[in-house]
Amino acid sequence: MYEWSAIYRETYEAEEEDIIDKEHLHPNMHQIVFVTEGEMELSTKGKDYHAKKGSISFISNIEMHCVKVKAFPYKRYIVNMDESFIQNIQMSKELTSILNLRTDNFEHCVNVVEIMDELDCFFSKLVKESMNKKDKNVPYIYENASSLLILVLITLFRAKPEAFPMPTKDMDSIIYKVKEYIDNNYTEEITVNSLSEQFFISQSYLSQNFKQLTGYSPKKYIMLCRIAAARSLLYKTDMPINDIAMYVGFNDTSNFIRYFKKETGETPFQFRKSLKTLASSKN
Repeated sequence: MYEWSAIYRETYEAEEEDIIDKEHLHPNMHQIVFVTEGEMELSTKGKDYHAKKGSISFISNIEMHCVKVKAFPYKRYIVNMDESFIQNIQMSKELTSILNLRTDNFEHCVNVVEIMDELDCFFSKLVKESMNKKDKNVPYIYENASSLLILVLITLFRAKPEAFPMPTKDMDSIIYKVKEYIDNNYTEEITVNSLSEQFFISQSYLSQNFKQLTGYSPKKYIMLCRIAAARSLLYKTDMPINDIAMYVGFNDTSNFIRYFKKETGETPFQFRKSLKTLASSKN
């Protein structure tokens, strides 16, 4: 089942405790944030963006980020979707590039004031489709939601094609195929050497161009995919930490814990405990 259920609209009239203002990521989820009123500050990958009314931001499933509301009332649409949803809807790689590719000059936040009304219409319909999910009498909900998301990205591409980082060179398309392979097989034993042999390119070319396309070295990207998957399992399941480490592709639990803490600031145990504490505080 492809995850796209987190589609909703939020309104904050004044400062509230549940507005996230610390660094975090959304396990296994790509996120779109469309601000229709107010302003937020988005910090990710060493950059700070001031997302004002009429801006749309894109955060990938492996990007740590921090959000702080700067102006009230603050209204936004949120769309969360997992990688399998993106891969399985009929959409060109050029359009999906804004969701999951990160070139050196990529900007996470795009000003879309001139097409704000059109986008607002699409997002409003997406929220309605999300609310219909539990109603078995409403047909083609998934298909309609997919179509609406495609319309959002097409409308944005026509107005701001420079915001989409999909490369046009033939050789770079091979690097994109390498990324797709990692996305689908990161739990397996993958090395730069095995990738270069499989795709018939040199290790130096692979490493250099992969980082230009994604913002990460192949080794770093594989590790971040595993950490994101581990966070999702820690959040959604009661699997033992040792089992999670093996499941997402780490052969050694101590290495898993070390990498996890390096990227998130917490050990897997601390992360799971903090989630339970947060859940208890809301009950």
